[in-house]
Amino acid sequence: MNGSFLKYLTKGEETQRTEDGFPLRNGRRALLKREEVEDLPVSFDAHCKVFDLSNPEHLAEYEAVLDKVANGLWVRLAPDKEMEAQDKKGWLVLCRWAEVKGEIPLELAQYAY
Repeated sequence: MNGSFLKYLTKGEETQRTEDGFPLRNGRRALLKREEVEDLPVSFDAHCKVFDLSNPEHLAEYEAVLDKVANGLWVRLAPDKEMEAQDKKGWLVLCRWAEVKGEIPLELAQYAY
């Protein structure tokens, strides 16, 4: 992991993570050996959204996505596409990213809770 995912952990968080710091899908915990955790495959949950940067909520959400991408927790799927708003009073940004999750293989899923 390039950045630091530590700032995303909340005190007492129960989410188990892969060796690279990615959360396990569905936040499940598993009774896995260290070497099993080290070898967990990852999968991606893709997202696409047009953010209106003149909207404070959209701007905050866009900044949160960028922060997680910059810290290596998520990945960008394509460069952002910037567009002028129809009213010409702001900017729209098409952002495509994926959340990275650790996958518990089916043969180990019986040990997840």
